[in-house]
Amino acid sequence: MLGWRWSDIQWQQAKEDGTKTSFLQGNRETAGQFTYALYLPPGYVGHVHHHSGDLNVAVVRGEFFLGMGSKFSRPNAKAFSEGSYLIIPADAPHYEFTKRKAAVLFATAVGPWVTTHD
Repeated sequence: MLGWRWSDIQWQQAKEDGTKTSFLQGNRETAGQFTYALYLPPGYVGHVHHHSGDLNVAVVRGEFFLGMGSKFSRPNAKAFSEGSYLIIPADAPHYEFTKRKAAVLFATAVGPWVTTHD
């Protein structure tokens, strides 16, 4: 069995804006399933990008906003709060951001994994 308590997650700084990640299982660079935790700080903005495979996301804490499409548009994004679950299809351009609250997401996908910024 694999399992993590909140205090067990070993966060790594991913960006200077305060974004953090923690790979919980697997490796995104090799074939097979992987799972990671992602911390998005308040005021985070993720520009338009897409992934090489489907991404399954659970919102564990806070709230984040996800927009689909090749043009960043805050008004067209949908809010997802704690307890939400979503699937972002492979090759679908999208963007995300947070407002006043940070967000923690758990995401699972299948590698090898490529993120392309559009």
